[in-house]
Amino acid sequence: MLLALQVRNFALIDQLELAFGPGLNVITGETGAGKSMLIDAMELVIGGRAHTDQVRTGTEQASVDAVFDLSGLPDAVAALAGNGIEAPGGQVVLSREVNLSGRNLCRICGRLATSSVVRDMAAQVVDIHGQHEHQSLTQPARHREVLDAYSGDAVLSLADAVAVRYRRLRELERELTALAGDVRDRAQREDLLRFQLKEIEAARLMAGEDEELRRERHILVNAERLAACADTAYALLYEAGGPSGRGNAGASGKRSGAGGGAGGALAGAGAGASARDLLGRALGELETAAALDRRLEPAVESSRSLVYALDDLGVEVRRYREGIEADPQRLEAIQSRLELIALLRRKYADTVDGVIAHAQALREQLARLEAGEQTALRLEAQVGSVREQLAGLCYSLTEARRAAAGRLAAEVSQELEALGMPAVLFQVRIEHRPDPAGLEISGETVAFGEHGADEVEMLLSPNPGEPPRRLARAASGGELSRIMLALKTVLARADRIPVLIFDEIDQGIGGLTAGAVGQRLAKLGGSHQVLCVTHLPQIAAYADHHFVVTKESDSGKTRTRISAVGGPARLMELARMLGAGSDSQVAIEHARELLGRCESERRSIRAS
Repeated sequence: MLLALQVRNFALIDQLELAFGPGLNVITGETGAGKSMLIDAMELVIGGRAHTDQVRTGTEQASVDAVFDLSGLPDAVAALAGNGIEAPGGQVVLSREVNLSGRNLCRICGRLATSSVVRDMAAQVVDIHGQHEHQSLTQPARHREVLDAYSGDAVLSLADAVAVRYRRLRELERELTALAGDVRDRAQREDLLRFQLKEIEAARLMAGEDEELRRERHILVNAERLAACADTAYALLYEAGGPSGRGNAGASGKRSGAGGGAGGALAGAGAGASARDLLGRALGELETAAALDRRLEPAVESSRSLVYALDDLGVEVRRYREGIEADPQRLEAIQSRLELIALLRRKYADTVDGVIAHAQALREQLARLEAGEQTALRLEAQVGSVREQLAGLCYSLTEARRAAAGRLAAEVSQELEALGMPAVLFQVRIEHRPDPAGLEISGETVAFGEHGADEVEMLLSPNPGEPPRRLARAASGGELSRIMLALKTVLARADRIPVLIFDEIDQGIGGLTAGAVGQRLAKLGGSHQVLCVTHLPQIAAYADHHFVVTKESDSGKTRTRISAVGGPARLMELARMLGAGSDSQVAIEHARELLGRCESERRSIRAS
């Protein structure tokens, strides 16, 4: 239920606070006074589109706050809790701000929220019917929605099941189409995959192979230099005189001459000797000395270790040298192999590992293509199964809709009779359209979609003996308004939305029909909170709560005022609506009579 509405600087409204009550709340006033501004403010606060021209001239910001009692709507409270918003005591405050800068904010209980969250919550609480909404009845696409809304949870659940199966069917059909494709394209694709895989497999690649080949190529390219270095090193270690080596002795001799004395004698002793010979001699000398002085024993052990290490080094250098061999054929083979690898990398991946992974992906694609026929058979079987399920669900949905259509037509006809259209024949027609590619339902192959196989349309025969026609052709604007009210009245009985707002839905009617409309609204007020903007006294007199809109101008500014009226003030407003001046006692007495009669009828209607 809507408890209160507060509006500031919205259009012509500078500030107002209204407290609404249960039952039927009517809003009246002179034409142009701004009655529909309240409805516009309500549409804004429940998530409607904001416009900067809604901000009152001379101000920077418009704001609307609405207080709702959700204590009887656990689903709405749970939805808010799911968004982290609490509703203490079941009450919730919706707020909306519109700024001239174009920025607008939505809040729920003081917390910022998106307009979509506000709309989702408000959709469970408020249903607004604009003065031109009856025009939607001229669109047959809306008729199925109306019928399903009337039919209740059983039909809505069936419709949801149909939608789920329909989407699954389309998904399977897309898979089957993609799998089947063009036979020639599939064959060409398979040939290409086989060629690529054969090319990669023929190379017999190994992970990291290109790096190892580059290392081997580097060694072969530098084989002569590596062999020369190894020969020289081995000669220095083991061959007397060094490599090729006799020139070293002369150099050594020059150094000994320059040094003189003991240094010269030592140089002479080592002339022409290898490093191994010199180290062996040193070891012998140290062993002789250690026999005389044991303090040299550590030096002897160190020298012996050096001799052993030098022997191992010589063996290692010799083995390495024996492995170095210039091999032009091997070098050419490596170069060719690297060129092949480079070609495969350019075509398929950045690395050898990537090329190997690409080959595996090709195998998997080929496997899928080769298994395509089996997969197609499986998908075709699934498509057949889902179509069969969907046909059964559509049949059940059609039967349920037809049963509901009969009830809806009967109830709407009853309401139309009460609204001054007793001769009108109202029907809800459900038909199927033949389609060779459709579903087989009751022995016919018919078109179908996400909402089933039914084409629903409401028809009207305004006069006896005339065939039912589409509403757009058979009904006038006033008749469409009454049909809409009849539908809303019927739908509201099964509708859990507690607040219904009608914005001058009584356009184009008057006289006895206006009284009938008032009775319908009063009856709705027994189960819902109804807000209605009206210009008809026959409707306003049925109200539980009456609000009057006035427009004032002073100091060059115009303001819209709204106030609750009762007692004499209400009688004066009804008299004005009856077309009389405020000093007409006859009009006042007429208003008093109208009010008394309507209040009595309202109590009787709700008691029945």
